[in-house]
Amino acid sequence: MFDDSEMDDRKVIVVKRNGGLGAFLIGLAVGAGVALLYAPQSGAETRRIIKRKARRAAEHATEFAEDVVDDVRDRVSHAKERVHERVDAARDAFERERRHVKETVRAGRDVARSARQELEARLAEAKERSRAEAGRTRHGAAAEPGDSDAGA
Repeated sequence: MFDDSEMDDRKVIVVKRNGGLGAFLIGLAVGAGVALLYAPQSGAETRRIIKRKARRAAEHATEFAEDVVDDVRDRVSHAKERVHERVDAARDAFERERRHVKETVRAGRDVARSARQELEARLAEAKERSRAEAGRTRHGAAAEPGDSDAGA
């Protein structure tokens, strides 16, 4: 396609693909600069155009940077709100569970107290019955002396 003499006169600019927007802007500026250098204008006119284009490029870059900063701030703010919402929800859930555990422990204590009182009452009744039976057995043996083997 090209002979060696033509290749020697060409300049090659290599821009990495993974450069993203920064590489694009650099390529845009370089392309605009090269186009202006080859334009059929006087040196003073070309310098004036280059300054104007550079100023516009700087303004666009500044606007773009401000937009990016605003977008990042919005995302950070949104993320903070979500974190606060989740922390509040976790606190509410923890507080509900804490109250539930307290109520369960209180109910368990009440049931245990009631069971203890009932058990103590039954024990007291059983002791009383046992004493009464023991007293009847003692009184019954003393009251019936003829039923013993000594009289036979």
